[in-house]
Amino acid sequence: MAEHLLIIGAGVDRTPGLDFPLANTLLADVSRYLDGPGKAVDEALRDMLPGLRFNFNNMIARAVGKIATRDTHEQKEMVTRVSQVIKDLPEDQAHVRKHGELIICLFNKLASIAE
Repeated sequence: MAEHLLIIGAGVDRTPGLDFPLANTLLADVSRYLDGPGKAVDEALRDMLPGLRFNFNNMIARAVGKIATRDTHEQKEMVTRVSQVIKDLPEDQAHVRKHGELIICLFNKLASIAE
């Protein structure tokens, strides 16, 4: 059975019957695809575009680095925004609240290290 990956933007979600990836698993899914069945696709594209320097894993590493090195006030703003979102989540979204709390802890730690 062949699997298909359709990236339609930041709001990717699983749709019943279509089996799209969830936004929170998309990066891992793309990485596994590129290391597995998509490796031949990546190699073919690089053969056709010999100057292609794009590397998915490097892009993710740079994005994480940018988040970690944001100004302290930007990190505190992120904490405020995430706090506002998770405080009004319904009971059935406890797992999302836990993710938000983790983000808050991480950004507070980054801000305290920067200070």
